[in-house]
This record gives sequence, C-alpha cells and structure tokens, in this order.
Amino acid sequence: MSHEPQVLPLVVLSIREQIDRVFARYVGPIASEIGREEFDHWRESGQIGPLGLHRYISRLARHIPEENSRRAFMREASECIKMS
Repeated sequence: MSHEPQVLPLVVLSIREQIDRVFARYVGPIASEIGREEFDHWRESGQIGPLGLHRYISRLARHIPEENSRRAFMREASECIKMS
C-alpha cells in the first residue's frame, strides 16, 4: 500500500506560515528546521485541517524549554487560527 502525499488547503498553509513566524520569535533561526520536521510529523498524522493546527502548535511548543514562554507562544500561535 503506497502512501499518497496529502494536499493541504491554501488557508491551512497560510495559517501554518503565520504560526511558524510566531515560533521563530521564540526559538530563533533554528525554527525553520524544527518547523519542517514537526510539520512533516503533523501532516503524516492525517489531522491536517484547521482544527488539527492546534496539534501542530503543541508539537512546536515542546521545543520551548521555558514554561512561561511556551504558554505565551501557544496563546499567540492559537490566535493565528482564529478566523473572522
């Protein structure tokens, strides 16, 4: 059984880019490498819709060691998901 790559809606990709920019403010230049790895894990999980983005945020947050910063990142990144 072959694994077909998942095609993500543009809105999800746009939100992911916003989340990645927030993440970079917390971890610096390594954010793109971590984001790429976590994005691949997230995409492979199959939970790739807008609601699944909370899981992506949680995966990224694990890489922020300081608890207050981790919580602040999660709050700020979650704002990227809210749609008006």
